[in-house]
Amino acid sequence: MSGDPLGAAAAGLVEGLSAGGVRAAVVCPGSRSTPFALALDRHPAIRVWMHVDERSAAYFALGLARGQGRPVVVLTTSGTAVGNLLPAAMEARFGGGALVVLSADRPPELRQVGAPQTVDQVKLFGPTVKACWDLPVPDRAVPTAHWVMAGVRAAVTASGAPTGPVHVNVPVRDPLVPQWPSVWDSRHPVSVARPARATDWGALDAFGAGEPRGLIVAGAENLLGARRTVAQLADRWGWAVWADPLSNLRGRIPTVATADWLAHALPEKYWPAKILRVGPVPTSKAANRLMAQVPTAVVDSEGSWRDPGGSAVAWFPTDLQTWDDDPWPWSAGKSRGAPWRQAWEHLDGLAAGWLARRLAEAPGGVSSHWAHGLSSVVPADTLVMVGNSLPVRDLDQWFAGSERFTLFGNRGVSGIDGVASTGLGLAAARGQRLLLVVGDLSFVHDLNAWLPVRREGLGATVLVVNNDGGGIFNTLPQAELPPESFERLFGTPHGLDLAGAATLYGGRYDKTSHWAETAAVLRAGQREDGLEIVDWHTASRVAYAAWLAETRVLLGHELAQAWRALV
Repeated sequence: MSGDPLGAAAAGLVEGLSAGGVRAAVVCPGSRSTPFALALDRHPAIRVWMHVDERSAAYFALGLARGQGRPVVVLTTSGTAVGNLLPAAMEARFGGGALVVLSADRPPELRQVGAPQTVDQVKLFGPTVKACWDLPVPDRAVPTAHWVMAGVRAAVTASGAPTGPVHVNVPVRDPLVPQWPSVWDSRHPVSVARPARATDWGALDAFGAGEPRGLIVAGAENLLGARRTVAQLADRWGWAVWADPLSNLRGRIPTVATADWLAHALPEKYWPAKILRVGPVPTSKAANRLMAQVPTAVVDSEGSWRDPGGSAVAWFPTDLQTWDDDPWPWSAGKSRGAPWRQAWEHLDGLAAGWLARRLAEAPGGVSSHWAHGLSSVVPADTLVMVGNSLPVRDLDQWFAGSERFTLFGNRGVSGIDGVASTGLGLAAARGQRLLLVVGDLSFVHDLNAWLPVRREGLGATVLVVNNDGGGIFNTLPQAELPPESFERLFGTPHGLDLAGAATLYGGRYDKTSHWAETAAVLRAGQREDGLEIVDWHTASRVAYAAWLAETRVLLGHELAQAWRALV
């Protein structure tokens, strides 16, 4: 390594990150972080994305990490900048994503003495991160290999199962601009080996063997790497598959798309005897209530002990993104519980037909239209990101499935913040156009997400399902509160004109009120580059909640007789 200690430290740390798998970094401008920004920008294997808002930058980095399947760095200067990374770190910890938080810090002599832009950054993220390292101040006494291995360790720890955030904090003294060149000697490359975990097929099969009444529940994350295996297990056991829409299994393998509706009307005597859950918990509250009361085996990433209902009786750690690569040990055999599966699929057909007729008669402002009609408005090679609160629940209840596009969401901690930035990062990593479906409050929460669109040549269409407030609360017990208290504390109408957001970020804007009009705008807008905001003013929150509740009651009556035929 040549150059001064600061340059050597920055170049070595970045080389270590690269050796650990980093190929992208999101850099926020700042003075204290100068040496690391320069080192990242000069590294030939790492692409730098710039973002001026640290909170949005961290979510964008999280999207890149998920899209690339690699660790991604987000770099900030010291002070409050670091605190803005916490929400994305929380989502990465609980929803997955190899996020490397790299923060510059003031040197020890400037801490706790009132120096500007100085906070206690050591262990700032607490238990949210998988690991935190407060590195030494760059100095000639610190071996150059220390910096390289620190970078390797951070990248490998973040990408190890289960993927999650790590924090690397580096105190830096003035002067902050290193003397270049400072280049790591590539004659001594660093390599990293990652062990693989094979599935215990015998123990897994023993769980489902001989039980004809079972469900496989696929959770709320992209499980395309497990779709063949899930389908084979369903065939082998004769179990029905309840797939969260974000699993991306609907439309790709046989599933019960209306399972959330069915479960609300499911008599206890028809509960399954066992459940196999693959991946995280699903969006559906009905599914989670069922799993909390039925013995459940869990196939999940190693170290992901996700069992909020406390019903797990067996754990099978594996890499869900590559589960289909595990050699399938059995030849095709006869399904042991086929009548049970056939009954669920028959009920699914009845419910799907009734719901389609119900929605066809609904006003065009009912927000459920978007989820039912999603396949008709999404062009090929589009990445669809769905926001939390009402949008993901509409998706769960009304989306039949498709093979033409991939769905994503932030279901780790299910926040409404940062959804847009995460989706844009995912789409950028995959080289795809983004279709974001999000509520109006969530859209406003992450306006700075759209800064990179024009600068980086990205493409995004945003469908804002606009009910002027927090529509989810109209479907929850809070809706029984006195109207004046409910609207002020939970409904939170804002009355904002979202056209100004399109002007601010150089995008196009369309305001619609009927689903047919909205669908036509979406089909046209996604064929162009840049940012398109489709502001769909839906039915009132009160009217939608009443319509949804009535739909559930009417469908329950419709299915009451059909349940009696279930084996």
